[in-house]
Amino acid sequence: MSRTPSPPPAQPRVIPPARELRNGRRPGVVSRDAANVADILLRASAAARRHAFKHDISARERPHVMREVERATGSMYGLWHDTPSGFIEDVLGESIWSRQREIVDAVPFNKRIAVPAGFGVGKTWIAGRLVAWAGAVNAPGTMVIVTTATRFRQVRNQLWPHIRKTVARAGLPGYCDTTQWKMPDQWGNDVIVAYGFTAPENDEAAMQGIHGCYSADVEVLTDEGWKFFPDVRGDEQVMSLRADGVAEWGPITEVTNVEIDGYLNVHDGDRVNFSVTDGHRMLWSPMHYRKPDRLICPYCDGEVGAKGRAQHEKKHLRAGAEKAEAEWKPAAPAERQWKLGSYMDLPQEFFVRRTNTWEGTPFEPVTFPGSRSGASAAHFTPEDFAAFLGWYVAEGHVQLYPEGNSVRQTICIAQTQGEKYEQIAALLDRIGVKYVRTGHSLRFRQKNLALWLQEHCGIGSHNKRVPKIIKDAPQPIIRAFLDAYRQGDGTRHTHPESARYITSSKALADDVHELLVKMGSARKMRLMHAKGSQGTVNGRTFIRHRDVWCVTEAGRPADSNVKKANVRRIRHKGPVYCVTTPNETLMVRRNGVPFWCGNTPKLLIVVDEAGGIARTIGNGTNNLLTGDARMLAIGNPAMDDPRSWFEGLCEEGEDPEERGTVTIPIATFASPAITKERVPYCNDCPDGVPAHSLAIHLPDQEWIDRTIREYGPDHPYVIAKVHAKFPKGGGGLTIPVTWVEAAQTSDDPTGPGWHRLCDLGIEGESATHTVKEGAWVRLGVDVAADGGDEFVISRIVGDVIDTRHHSSGPMNDDQVLLAEKVLEEIHAAQRLADALKSPHPVRVKVDQNGIGHGVVSMLKRWAETGRHQAQIVGVMVSESPEQDDPGAQMRPYRKRDEMWLATRGLLQPDPSTGLGRLRLRTDRQTGIQLSTPRLGSNAAGYSVVESKKAMKQRGMKSPDRADAALLTVYEPEPINPPRRRGLLN
Repeated sequence: MSRTPSPPPAQPRVIPPARELRNGRRPGVVSRDAANVADILLRASAAARRHAFKHDISARERPHVMREVERATGSMYGLWHDTPSGFIEDVLGESIWSRQREIVDAVPFNKRIAVPAGFGVGKTWIAGRLVAWAGAVNAPGTMVIVTTATRFRQVRNQLWPHIRKTVARAGLPGYCDTTQWKMPDQWGNDVIVAYGFTAPENDEAAMQGIHGCYSADVEVLTDEGWKFFPDVRGDEQVMSLRADGVAEWGPITEVTNVEIDGYLNVHDGDRVNFSVTDGHRMLWSPMHYRKPDRLICPYCDGEVGAKGRAQHEKKHLRAGAEKAEAEWKPAAPAERQWKLGSYMDLPQEFFVRRTNTWEGTPFEPVTFPGSRSGASAAHFTPEDFAAFLGWYVAEGHVQLYPEGNSVRQTICIAQTQGEKYEQIAALLDRIGVKYVRTGHSLRFRQKNLALWLQEHCGIGSHNKRVPKIIKDAPQPIIRAFLDAYRQGDGTRHTHPESARYITSSKALADDVHELLVKMGSARKMRLMHAKGSQGTVNGRTFIRHRDVWCVTEAGRPADSNVKKANVRRIRHKGPVYCVTTPNETLMVRRNGVPFWCGNTPKLLIVVDEAGGIARTIGNGTNNLLTGDARMLAIGNPAMDDPRSWFEGLCEEGEDPEERGTVTIPIATFASPAITKERVPYCNDCPDGVPAHSLAIHLPDQEWIDRTIREYGPDHPYVIAKVHAKFPKGGGGLTIPVTWVEAAQTSDDPTGPGWHRLCDLGIEGESATHTVKEGAWVRLGVDVAADGGDEFVISRIVGDVIDTRHHSSGPMNDDQVLLAEKVLEEIHAAQRLADALKSPHPVRVKVDQNGIGHGVVSMLKRWAETGRHQAQIVGVMVSESPEQDDPGAQMRPYRKRDEMWLATRGLLQPDPSTGLGRLRLRTDRQTGIQLSTPRLGSNAAGYSVVESKKAMKQRGMKSPDRADAALLTVYEPEPINPPRRRGLLN
């Protein structure tokens, strides 16, 4: 037994500041500026940041610093955004060893981390802590963590217990259920930050829908105008929505471009128009969000339902309050609650958001100086300048007149005489310019203003655009511009406050649409008349030389409802797009219809038990690793799947030219219990457990020696789980190790008709697995050849095999004693069959090679004399099979080969469930022996299982326990042989 190194002194655990804040304890005033300290820490290296937080900042100051960190990063744990090992040690207060630290610290800086690991090195434990880190250091809703494994029971029973325990014990935000971690986001709603699932092996689209993306025909509003997603570079600013409903420009942190083979959800409408994947996050609100009639209590100013008013008032009166003279006033209606959620999780009808507010940049008065030619200066108030630009963009232009060696600029605003004409004249009077009235326009000279207008508003009606100074202005200035522009090139619509803005400039239409978005009243932008179409004015027909666009403004800004019944689900194979923003929201437009929607969060995929992941599922993860996405694939190497997905991923990480993929193997030999690596105390055990080294929980040399002794040094199990390498060719085993392990760990069925054996009231029956009522009970007996090896009795009840007896030694030479032991098990099997109401007789198959022949003879004689009612079948494994199918893929050469191949077929997993037709509740040695013999073939093409002699020559034991298990299911003779009819009948 190897000795573990002496543990170092215990390190003090840093209490997460969040726990203090949530418990309501507020420290006093600190002696330094917490915001500055937080800023310095965030810009420091990870090592310096951790040292300063633990040693230079007092416990009194930490909550203040963490509050500032949360304000800056969205998470109070943002200091550990690039050091998962620091989070595990400092925040969770747990201990890790060197290889675990190497694994988690590689995640922030690499796309793919592949970890082929040996047995018991803490791979699932560290994967659970990595999930806790990713969920805690990112603002809620900005990262999605997906965990998967070969089977759902592995997700539920192995990885997620670690996650639930970590979140609860460390006091991390949110709460966990069986396979979900939910946390309140900036909107005050619970969002799923992590979840676990599994995917069917044959479902190529199983990994689709995790990324939330748009199709290529969707536009996003950027500071460079509306852009289709494929044209977004990533250095633009995009329009996003804060939690308080204010629209603002924000940076793009990641650009996502994913190839999918799945489905898009398409809604074509004049108010809502989108095309998104299943996992895309929508900004939505429930249909019924308003509370019923509520009243304000005059006693406590709280809200009370109308039905509970009388009871509430009596409560105050009983407490000694005097009768209130004030009236019960109606409460203000509740505001709509907005949430971010995946489209596939939304109800059948919901609201999407189209409204918002806009603050803009403060707008100062504008002055254009006069010129030497005598033109006076133009002085604008902010509102007048916006109105002037609205008239100019709609009806104005700059005329150029040669004048000597120079060019004279004249600003002209076209308008027939009338009310609008006088409005423009009054505006020009206010700005102080001298203008000339004509019958159809107003003209004035102002060189500096003319040059500015040509530069910022465009030249020619089809090149007009809105100046940036207006697009950045506050809402009142934008309104002044829009009102003037509407009078020039627009009209009122169906509602008195609605409007339509018309232009032949696509750029101007897009700019006006942007202004309406900032006003919160944007509706559809559409092509009103196509180029080449005919029009009529005053009875005269003309041909349009350019497209004409119409932008609609809502008179009453409102949000819109969506019914999933109106959403088409279409197949899509190709790219989808999105961008990531700090506010998690985007202003998007499809077919000219704008609304607010969500964006793609960061993604972390944790693949546990990666050795068993199917190629189709593993390859599907590649399409997800775009943008800010990471993947940790960890598990034992596949033992029976040559060229598995996990093996290919690990080989990528070993290629120096394959950037973004790192392979970190952890052989069991690397355990600190073997290498004597100095590791800290274990902090994961419950309070009250004596202090002990972390190495105690890891494999030691004794475990390795015993495993190699039992399996042999070249067994796939040893290669995979000891050396953390991939067996080449799958090991050529008759029954793969993973099939045996799957049968050993399969869940027991429950429900009507299923009974636990220990609950049947049979004396000596202690098995806890379930069997079905009426199940057939059979025994398999392997008699030790010539008294050597082991004497084993196995039993199968329905589909469950267990080992009833095994022994070795001189007693195995006595045939009578062996037969008496088998008779004892026959009686126990009969009692079990009677309790289960089995209609079938107990059937016993005995290997009658050697002294087994005498045992079979005695058991048959005792059946004739009435000592038992079982059917006794002797099996001579060296004989040829009773039947031979020349077309079979595997043709057994002898009955022993037939036994092994028959059990192989029963243990082979069904692709749809991952389980075979047998459950193994045998001892450990039986499982090892079932996966030990190799499978070969002879010159005639028959399948041949490795002989006991050959196994002993390579240091392996005789598989006696496995042979007994095989005999339980093997039926060499027909159960109901056909009756022969006489020749004369």
